[in-house]
Amino acid sequence: MRRAREVIASIPRGGTEPKVVSRHFLLLTVGMAGFALYACVSAPLISSAFRIDPDRPGVILPPAGDLIWIRPLRLNSDEYLILQKCIDADCSKAQVVRAWNAYGYMGPYPVLTTKVWAEPGVRYLLWMQRVPTSGTGSFRLYQRDAPPLVFEPAGSPELFHRTDLKAAQEHGPARIKKAQPEGATFVVTFEGGSVVRMQALLTAPPTRSIDDPRTDPHRCASPEC
Repeated sequence: MRRAREVIASIPRGGTEPKVVSRHFLLLTVGMAGFALYACVSAPLISSAFRIDPDRPGVILPPAGDLIWIRPLRLNSDEYLILQKCIDADCSKAQVVRAWNAYGYMGPYPVLTTKVWAEPGVRYLLWMQRVPTSGTGSFRLYQRDAPPLVFEPAGSPELFHRTDLKAAQEHGPARIKKAQPEGATFVVTFEGGSVVRMQALLTAPPTRSIDDPRTDPHRCASPEC
């Protein structure tokens, strides 16, 4: 915009040099059109195409083939947000892709980006698990390989002693109180009052294979990856 104002200010005012004036306007018009085209092509489309599983009302189904952005606004200290992907066609096996507690991302795997690449043809499950805990404290680690919709944390024996993990697993995912799109964002409110916002970024897939350990931060934490 500053360059455009400089070009306009440099145009002669007395009607002289009409060829120079036309050239200034032509360059300005072409430049602005090119910038607008670049912005439209390079910016990813944002979608709120998430949906609630009709058979399991506490489970959110993200769209596959896109980059998924998930942001918990607030989680209670006994709540855990889990994103799993199914390993086989009937989803009898699953792996945890990301997990959050009240303090943010859970470990032990490093999180290198706020977005998750959802592989085409793979089913993903986003859900909340509440684990009643006496006193203070929250699990900060999870086990990656776990059955679908089963939260298996890792932590100290003392913390396990103060939680009723078995009852929580039998209860299953926390129920969803409200879920609706707000513009390009899908907003979910759970029964405990926690709110999670999410988007799907419709863009090109990563250049590396999804099986490359350098593409998936869960595969390798070594500097060589």
